[in-house]
Amino acid sequence: MVLQAAVLHDLGKVGLDDSLLRKPGLSAEEFHHIMEHPEVSAGLLEGLTLFQGGRDIVLHHHERYDGKGYPDHLEGENIPLGARIIAVADSFDAMVSMRPYRDKSLTVTEALKILDQERGAQFDPELVVTFTKLVREHVERGDMTNFPSTVQVGSTDGVSIAAGVQA
Repeated sequence: MVLQAAVLHDLGKVGLDDSLLRKPGLSAEEFHHIMEHPEVSAGLLEGLTLFQGGRDIVLHHHERYDGKGYPDHLEGENIPLGARIIAVADSFDAMVSMRPYRDKSLTVTEALKILDQERGAQFDPELVVTFTKLVREHVERGDMTNFPSTVQVGSTDGVSIAAGVQA
């Protein structure tokens, strides 16, 4: 269910103008419009009775562990586990991928540091620890098949990976 929800979590962006999604700077109104995509995604999945648990995961993938997310300001364990998993993975992917609003993507090391800094605030703290451990295992094995093709592992600024996982 979580894997299917991960594939469909941004389905609601299909109705948004591509220029808006690629725009480097957004007005408050434009950002508010983009923030509606989880509800649009969930609405598109509404009639799929076999996917109802997935619908809630999709709806809540932008909730924050501290309750400051959207659309319903859920917090902590009240956010479906699948949505908390997708939040960590989707944010990591966004950080290590190229985006129109920044000159370059972050390295794996830099992205993991940001996830660690947001443990307990934006992200489920235990999921960040688990995710970091899994990413480190992939990097150590040299298995980068599930990472964006342009991902960079190391950092040129000496940033270390903490995330509560011992080296």
